Amino acid sequence: MYRLDLCRYQCCVLTTKQETTRAPKPQRLGVTLLEVLVSLILISTILLVCVTASANLFRDNAQTRTTIRAHELASMILDETSVLNFRDTDANVVWGIEPDESVNDRTTFDDIDDYARYSISPPTYRDGSAIEGYDDWTVTVEVAPAVSNATGISISGAPDSPLRVVTVICQSPVQTNSGEPMFCRQSILVSDVPTNVTADVSYETYRQLDWNFTDGRDIKVIAPLRNQPVPTY
Repeated sequence: MYRLDLCRYQCCVLTTKQETTRAPKPQRLGVTLLEVLVSLILISTILLVCVTASANLFRDNAQTRTTIRAHELASMILDETSVLNFRDTDANVVWGIEPDESVNDRTTFDDIDDYARYSISPPTYRDGSAIEGYDDWTVTVEVAPAVSNATGISISGAPDSPLRVVTVICQSPVQTNSGEPMFCRQSILVSDVPTNVTADVSYETYRQLDWNFTDGRDIKVIAPLRNQPVPTY
């Protein structure tokens, strides 16, 4: 009887050892090649979107800064022009610069139409000193006589017209994102000074700004100022 129990005990021990030493079920480790490819595609797509968005933002910011600087330059030249006399004080009206004036020295300009067809690159202050930050820019000034009528303001060919339309065009250097320069236009309407206003007082009536946006749109902003001229119907 003792022998039988011993045999049973040995069988149980052998069975238990066999169960405990059985090899574990293999488990999958790592990722498959397909999962790696899918992950790479997702990461590449996200990086591409981020890089594209950053490039567009940088381009828009650069164009916005250039536009602002262009309008600052145009305003500077318009302010310089609008404080001059409406016309030459000499008896003979000469459109443009007179013989005693020099296109290379704006301090000799004494009336608005002296700036007609004036162009300079790089732009300078009235005294000839350089304007910092505009080394490769070009400024062109257009002055045209004008009259008021029932439909608004019309350009006139007569130098003794009571109005002047002054337009400043600023051209920036070639932009790296577009490969082309940027143009900015600002215009003012100046009227003849009445007899009760001194000649050294600016008589600017309104200023027009042309804004160009990155998507190709443009808008004209007209800001009324002072001294509205009386229409001559």
